[in-house]
Amino acid sequence: MSLKIKNRDTEELAHALARETGETVTRAVSVALRERYDRLQK
Repeated sequence: MSLKIKNRDTEELAHALARETGETVTRAVSVALRERYDRLQK
């Protein structure tokens, strides 16, 4: 399964987050999505 990001700002943010955390882009995006989803469930 793949996810294609078509927004340049979003792609740059994902890469910046990955650099800051030392994670892959996939992992950084996954953690960010999980954290936001969890916040919305409360």
